[in-house]
Amino acid sequence: MKLSCAVIEDLLPFYYDGTCSQVSREEIEKHLTDCASCQRMLWRFQKEILLPGKETTKDHALESLEKEWKKRTREKIFNGVILAVFFGAVVLGIYASMHYSLYGW
Repeated sequence: MKLSCAVIEDLLPFYYDGTCSQVSREEIEKHLTDCASCQRMLWRFQKEILLPGKETTKDHALESLEKEWKKRTREKIFNGVILAVFFGAVVLGIYASMHYSLYGW
């Protein structure tokens, strides 16, 4: 059965969100192999409409970058705290050493 572009246009939203029947899906996929116009329409759906559970590559890449950035930020904060504690201990040690040498205990 050969479906017209008008019918495919009506069915594409159902095809995109996965709610059409298996028979409709197969017919749409057959039509899409030969019809550049309907391929563009499906591409627009994929580009403009993000359904729950359908992650685009760009969204996934941004999510990965965000996770990496947060991880590095946490590491930098942790390293800064450790460094501050270390230098605080050194300053306190120097102060205690000077105080002991001047005044004794």
